[in-house]
Amino acid sequence: MISQTTLSILNSTLQSLGRYLAITIFTLMVLILLWRLIKERKETEKINYIRLITLLIFASIYFSNIWEFLGFETTIVPLEFIGFDAEDFSLYYFGLGLAVSLGILLTAYINQLKRFYFTSLFIFFGLFILFLYTGTSLIFLPYLYICGILALISQFYTGYKYRDNGAMGIAIFFAIAFITILLPEEGIIGLIDALMNLAYLTFGLIFALGYFRPYGQTEGE
Repeated sequence: MISQTTLSILNSTLQSLGRYLAITIFTLMVLILLWRLIKERKETEKINYIRLITLLIFASIYFSNIWEFLGFETTIVPLEFIGFDAEDFSLYYFGLGLAVSLGILLTAYINQLKRFYFTSLFIFFGLFILFLYTGTSLIFLPYLYICGILALISQFYTGYKYRDNGAMGIAIFFAIAFITILLPEEGIIGLIDALMNLAYLTFGLIFALGYFRPYGQTEGE
């Protein structure tokens, strides 16, 4: 039987390792996605907006991971400064909010719902401006979770409907990441959370490298 102290040390070690892996792997993912976008731009002389939005989604999550890493693993930034446990806008949640908003944008773009292309971004930045002026945004976290669930469902639907590797890949990535957000980092569940973190990072790297192709070569690629 593992003692509570041993379990706590193991959890702390795995969570710390996960943050180091996250900052390393997300750096690779963003660079790979950027390289693939630029490469296709040079070859076709056109911007692949699906690739661009996908890059921005991963870059937004990367932004949050940078602040989480700095807050937990260094003394450069106080943990309170990044707002990891905040219930409002913070450096950490800004990146996550932008990522799920871009997820909705990606769905609208793939489905050619032109009236809704920038709706989620308008709402997100509207809430942010409201926060800057009033110091609070009580509906931000509900927006984050609702938008996250909508992005998850819509990406699964879009990926299945259009047999789109990009949408399906982001849906799976969001699904695993969403589980890690909901799971506590303590106790036995904390060990599961650490393993899920490793799973979503591994999948993200596979996706960024272009090896996730359940539907073969598709237009977005």
